[in-house]
Amino acid sequence: MVFFREVLPNPIGEDAGNEWIKLVNTEDNAVSLIGWSIKDASGKTYSLNTSIDGKTELLLQSSVTDITLNNTNETLTLINSSGEVVDTLTYSEAGDDEIIIANRFVEITIGQETS
Repeated sequence: MVFFREVLPNPIGEDAGNEWIKLVNTEDNAVSLIGWSIKDASGKTYSLNTSIDGKTELLLQSSVTDITLNNTNETLTLINSSGEVVDTLTYSEAGDDEIIIANRFVEITIGQETS
């Protein structure tokens, strides 16, 4: 399966051209992303025209996608070539230079104390 892995919506300095979206393929085999798209909360859509190898990540710079990520209240939707929603990534706020990691990829250590 291909999922959103993480995003950088609020880089230090100029946001334009420095934001990015990272997809990950968790399968062993390559997946064609031709006909797939990413849509943001404003309805802006980027059509993918590539493939992603098995067990790899694909970094999509905003300078390529032309998607400007919101620093607050953003939802990204990954849609396959059949028009089905494959994944969504939602966050409420992104601090300066904070990488937002999709919940499915956040590791939780049981018994680890936080301060």
